[in-house]
Amino acid sequence: MKSLRTCLVALGLASAGLAAHGQALPAASRAGDLQVGVGLSYGKTDIFDNAVTGISAYGTFDVGDHLGAEADVHMMLVNTPDDFVENTYLLGLRYKWDKTRYQPYVKALAGIGQTKVVGETFPKFVVNTPGTFFATGLGGGIDVHLTRKLNARGDFEYQIWPGFGPHALTPVVATLGVAYRFR
Repeated sequence: MKSLRTCLVALGLASAGLAAHGQALPAASRAGDLQVGVGLSYGKTDIFDNAVTGISAYGTFDVGDHLGAEADVHMMLVNTPDDFVENTYLLGLRYKWDKTRYQPYVKALAGIGQTKVVGETFPKFVVNTPGTFFATGLGGGIDVHLTRKLNARGDFEYQIWPGFGPHALTPVVATLGVAYRFR
């Protein structure tokens, strides 16, 4: 009888440890990291020799340690020496690496590109402008954590507009920007 009581007490103590292990999940968990930013962009078309400048807006949402989504809008209309404007609206995936305060990334985007004329001296050989075309963008860059809520960004994007005839348009765009991180 005494050994039965000893076994029951030992079993009770062992199972009490299992019950004490059940803890609540952390309340501070989140679905991902969101940042929204603006920047100044510098671009080169493959039609003209002169560069164009403009403004950009971007947003990223990272779900996990590496994978996320990115949306970019490039409005290349601040300085247009050849009166030719290229605007893009792209959305896609990005893959990032966390390196302490530096966060390099690569991205693949797709969306639309628009061309238009803003002056009267526009060359006649660009016959499909104004127009809207399918566009893709491949690129990468780096986000630098300035503070807990503020990032600086350097970004490069190579775009391909396959429907811009007679040959595809392949502009490149470099952007320097700043973003607010929602944490």
